[in-house]
Amino acid sequence: MRHRSRRRFLLFFLITGTAASAWLLQRADEPARDALPLLSGSPDYYMEGFQVKVIGDNEGLRYHLDGRSLKHFSGEGSAVVDKPRLRVYGHGSEDWELSAGVAYLAGSGEPVLLEKDVRANRVTMDSLQRLEIRTDRLTIDSSGRFMETDEAVTVEHFNGLTLARGMKVDLNNRTMNLHAEVHGEYRTYPQ
Repeated sequence: MRHRSRRRFLLFFLITGTAASAWLLQRADEPARDALPLLSGSPDYYMEGFQVKVIGDNEGLRYHLDGRSLKHFSGEGSAVVDKPRLRVYGHGSEDWELSAGVAYLAGSGEPVLLEKDVRANRVTMDSLQRLEIRTDRLTIDSSGRFMETDEAVTVEHFNGLTLARGMKVDLNNRTMNLHAEVHGEYRTYPQ
């Protein structure tokens, strides 16, 4: 009888340990940026009609952010911005103007996570170099000089559209890596 209860205890311990390990492994695979929007409780302050300018160590102004309102949460050291408008400065390459329904910022202001109808426009005088990126979620790291998403992406450029799932833009090297399901629709011009 005692031998049987020991087996049950060992079996219970083995099943519980396996379930806990599987849960921890699943949590380890989740992207770290998904933790950013976990804003709980009441904000410690609220601002309307604000402007934030983030300055880098050597390159000067990294980005300029404004929006309809900002709620700061001191417990997490983070903030949520309603209707954000963001300008990321290029310092030798193009600037980018971005807008979205909402933005989430960590305590240091990096990275910025934009969600809901995100639009990123490359600022250039040359109409052949203009492009607009549309997605539902975009992470911008102006110190690392990249933008990325795992969501569906539409890139509109002078001669058509490119659709994809997932993207990373290197702002320094002016390169865009589209990850999967890439499809292009191009306009033809009469000769």
